[in-house]
Amino acid sequence: MKKSSVFWENRQVMRVEGDGKSPIPEQARQCFTCLEAGLVSRRGRKFYGVINGHQYHACASLLPGEENSSLPHPLWTLPGGAYTRICIRDWESRLDEIARAFDLLYSTETVDPSRPGIENYRSLRELYVMVPVLAN
Repeated sequence: MKKSSVFWENRQVMRVEGDGKSPIPEQARQCFTCLEAGLVSRRGRKFYGVINGHQYHACASLLPGEENSSLPHPLWTLPGGAYTRICIRDWESRLDEIARAFDLLYSTETVDPSRPGIENYRSLRELYVMVPVLAN
């Protein structure tokens, strides 16, 4: 698995929170089902999964012109900063590799514990597993 680095700005998103008592994969399915059910369309949105301890959050970007009062889910800010990431291609057929990528990054990087890990769903073919790192 090839690692790369990226610096993110804070991103405002809509969020659906998992219950924290179920396994992360189960929370992810439930959260994304709920998130997508509230959207008129997925078109034009970016999607993220956030792992914060034992809790999963499914997130979607806002579309231009969307207002807080018209959103089906609460707003939240994905924290910016330095991240190390691994790309998983054809991720839908390789779901088991997501946890392994997080494990690898958390075991080999100097992690910033104040920020969560992020799944950045770039497309149906490309997913970046991202771990927050302390900037040098």
